[in-house]
Amino acid sequence: MFSHLRKFLTALVLVLALTLGSQVASADGPLDIVLDPLGGSSLRGAIPRAGPAPTGSQPAQPAVPQKALVDVTLAPVAPAEARGTATISEKPGSPALLALYLEGLPAGANAIVRLHAGTCAAPSASNGLLGKLVADSSGDARLLAKQVQFSAAGATTPLSLALLADGDHVLVVLDSGSMSPVNCGKIPAPAPGRAADDPGWTGIEAVDAVTAAVLRGDVDATLDLVRLTELQCVSEPPTGFAVMPACETGEGDGTLVSVLPTAACEGSPARDARPVVEDFVQKAWSLYAVTRGSVVSPPSSFMPHAEYVLVFSPRPGSLLNGLAACMRDGAVIAVEGR
Repeated sequence: MFSHLRKFLTALVLVLALTLGSQVASADGPLDIVLDPLGGSSLRGAIPRAGPAPTGSQPAQPAVPQKALVDVTLAPVAPAEARGTATISEKPGSPALLALYLEGLPAGANAIVRLHAGTCAAPSASNGLLGKLVADSSGDARLLAKQVQFSAAGATTPLSLALLADGDHVLVVLDSGSMSPVNCGKIPAPAPGRAADDPGWTGIEAVDAVTAAVLRGDVDATLDLVRLTELQCVSEPPTGFAVMPACETGEGDGTLVSVLPTAACEGSPARDARPVVEDFVQKAWSLYAVTRGSVVSPPSSFMPHAEYVLVFSPRPGSLLNGLAACMRDGAVIAVEGR
């Protein structure tokens, strides 16, 4: 099943890159796949991208900074049954990012994540607080952290691979009530020469802001990064495929109205973005890939062309196979789920 999901998301990346960015140009130059945190076969290089290759009059896209990456497996501590993973990534000049995912917790369970020296069998008494998490109704929880609190006074230290991935530290998840361990995982040293395709920091400020808001489940912060599109309404939109917004009372055909273009099996322009964003944030689980595409959109296009497409894998158990947030000029301009 996991292999099937990977293949679907890989295909979704390619479909989105082509459908959102290939109607205006040739296939000169590579499509930039910024990240693929699921690992496995790489999508980078040799994939056509829309738009002409950069020339002397067209500045090239800035290179994404290289990052180091470490994966941690969080094994359950009996009698707990929750399992999880964590990814630690670091790019030059920035704190490391810890992205932790758990599934199988009791619904609504509260837990804390701590950093210990030593091993899972014999963790040190001294430790640092990385953060707190709460399981949703499905028993899933996630945490993003860039700092650790080592003292009761609240002083924090930015995370770094030098601190975390020295081969002598473990991540421990504890039940907030009983303080019993739920999960533990030893942090390995970084694999030599491995670049980070990490779930979160691409080095592109606007993309990182949307990613962080979605992954921490912050609907309001995600809404602040959405920009509506003006489309002409129609009094009788086609049945079953509402690619144009329906005119409301007092609006004549052709009236410009502000909507968020969305698509699943069909296109649907949403006048109220909040329910759409709430649904997207609730279903998105981890970032699978970010692609660069064309920014030119034909006037008749319902789904606008995107400068960046953020492809998210869905939460475990979801009926969706993948979700995408389309970005242009620093804002989310359309969303899609399949």
